[in-house]
Amino acid sequence: MTVTPTRRQYLALGGMGVLVGLAGCSSEGSSDDSGETSTDDDEQGSDEDESASGGDDSSGGGDGSDGEDDSATDGENGDTYPTEGEPTDAVMREVLNWTGSYVMDVEFTGDQAGGLTQTVHEGDSHIVMNVGVEAEAYEVDGVKYEVAAGQCVIRAEPEATQQAPDVADPSADAPSVEATEITTREGKPVYVFELPGPDAGTWHVSTETGYPVQFETTSFVATFHSWGETDPISPPDMNCQEV
Repeated sequence: MTVTPTRRQYLALGGMGVLVGLAGCSSEGSSDDSGETSTDDDEQGSDEDESASGGDDSSGGGDGSDGEDDSATDGENGDTYPTEGEPTDAVMREVLNWTGSYVMDVEFTGDQAGGLTQTVHEGDSHIVMNVGVEAEAYEVDGVKYEVAAGQCVIRAEPEATQQAPDVADPSADAPSVEATEITTREGKPVYVFELPGPDAGTWHVSTETGYPVQFETTSFVATFHSWGETDPISPPDMNCQEV
């Protein structure tokens, strides 16, 4: 079986942060019609009035600020990241991060229904495919296994491997494409990068981590997660015949 969005179609992925012034007023002793100045009791009452009205700068909200801005802050180290609606001049080559451990969920669009999940861990991979037929593919220490219909074989190009986008670390070749905007995916802010030419597609890259979140083309949508969190991959626990 062959589908349009083969791994040869896949990527040139591109490489990728109110002051209110307070005005105070003072009051001086005033004279009444009899020419007598205000008494100490009057002055004490004035001081009490100022205290009741929040004249102390240490009171909550004394600076007129609500303590909020449009940026997200990492609670651990205090780093501030751009959020949706903020202007951005981010370049993909400068902000992109990539590591050898992640999960990619692919949903094919158009005439090709179905999808697959590829788990990658330091050069090894495991693919679970459901594109009209269910199959699995493993690549461990350079050996490729295919599991389908309860059977396991060792072959050069398992079907599931052929259907999966060919993902390699693209950091070194990431293009100098500027983000078109900042939006959100799964409630998190992401840069949007539009790739031109034969690699046309839209990348959504986390503004907080630099890791890809999603890649959209006319043929498939790939969603990335679990960066740096996957477990080591072992060959299938079956009697696998070489073909």
